[in-house]
Amino acid sequence: MTNDHRVHFSGIQSLPTSVLRDSVRHLLLHYIPKTVSQSILSASSAVEDLWIMPVTSTNHLLLPFIGVLPLKRLSCNLKELFAHKAQIDFGHPLFSRLTHLELFDQRATDAYLDLTLIPHLTHLSFSIPWFLGISLTLLKTCKSLHILVLVMVKPGYYSEMAAKHEALGQLSEDPRFVQMFCPQFVDD
Repeated sequence: MTNDHRVHFSGIQSLPTSVLRDSVRHLLLHYIPKTVSQSILSASSAVEDLWIMPVTSTNHLLLPFIGVLPLKRLSCNLKELFAHKAQIDFGHPLFSRLTHLELFDQRATDAYLDLTLIPHLTHLSFSIPWFLGISLTLLKTCKSLHILVLVMVKPGYYSEMAAKHEALGQLSEDPRFVQMFCPQFVDD
């Protein structure tokens, strides 16, 4: 949906309810008002792949709608989704089937080490440098993790970080760690 969400939403509302319920598997919520997002999520009960952007202070109001979805892939800011609580509840039902997680969070604390509690997590990606510090631990402790992707928005990003943090050089030795240069990954 574009910023002119009203036109698109009225078109969506005119569809039979079974279309959203039975057909929507992949959903991008991009610059859509909270009430419209809630309506779409509540009607789209089969969504497996969800991307929420931008980060807003009202994303936590979507959690009740997201928690009941059969999600396998999620791209979002977890801190926003969990209303900036000190601890993210990685036992929440939304994580029960999740295999792919892309984080837009701005800071990584030790609380994110609990990502290892997500039972089926195989793919994890981020573009924020603060996650590099916990990446080695995640790779060592998350047995289900097959790949950890650093999405870089500028060339040489990882090299700069590795120069500042000696332990990060070890990441490149782990075949599950991937660096992906993609300056406009949102557009992809």
